[in-house]
Amino acid sequence: MRNIFLSLISVTLFSLPLAAQTAAYHYNRGIFLSGNGDYKEAITNYNKALEYNPQLQEAYFNRGMARYKLNEYTAAVTDFSIAVKLNPDDEESHYNCAVCKTKINDLEGALQDYNRAILVNPNYAQAYMNRGNCRYKLNDKEGACNDWHRASEFGLHDTNNENYCNDLKNNQQ
Repeated sequence: MRNIFLSLISVTLFSLPLAAQTAAYHYNRGIFLSGNGDYKEAITNYNKALEYNPQLQEAYFNRGMARYKLNEYTAAVTDFSIAVKLNPDDEESHYNCAVCKTKINDLEGALQDYNRAILVNPNYAQAYMNRGNCRYKLNDKEGACNDWHRASEFGLHDTNNENYCNDLKNNQQ
């Protein structure tokens, strides 16, 4: 009986590091494949990494990025949403979730994710720019101009937006 108990302990102790190593191997292979543009095979490797470690936030994020590259926006939203749950302070997961929600025309959802990205990083110029675009599509012209102005304060300029906001301001006077 004692030998069986010791065997179970040995199997448990030695299999955990192997699972972690296997998760890391597949995750790193996914990174390599994504870098080479092989997004489908990268997704396969991220899936394997997540089988070994379902808490690997980076694998959800990178699988979401690969799915984005394949125009699988709804699946990417799912991945970014899980990544956000695992790390609520990851501005990039919030931001990319918003980008994908915009692609599937979930503008209210996108707006919420842009808000969260900006809450995590108040200097996130691209999030202000895209939130402005989202607000514009939602017919919040003043909010859009405020966001575009904020983005330009951080060095991200769009003369079309600036001209639009100047015209809007002049028409309101």
